[in-house]
Amino acid sequence: MVENGLILGVMPIVNYETKALELGSGDRFLLYTDGVLEADQQGEEFGAARVKQVFSQTLSADELCAALSQEIRTWSRGVASDDITIVALEIA
Repeated sequence: MVENGLILGVMPIVNYETKALELGSGDRFLLYTDGVLEADQQGEEFGAARVKQVFSQTLSADELCAALSQEIRTWSRGVASDDITIVALEIA
């Protein structure tokens, strides 16, 4: 599932769509800001395919955040052009 919209909490009158998900043991999900996808290397963005490649590895939530952060730093040669936030959750 992919959701896009206004930044959370900035405009108090904005209504956000909510969805219920049934989660079970072993499920995991990843939340990240657009700076992850837009990390740049000579005009080419890091992109969703690279995020999926890292996400598909068998890693804990902590390891996933660390691995994705490292891939982005390597890709963009340590220069972020936008904010980068990554949150991974794993259901025990």
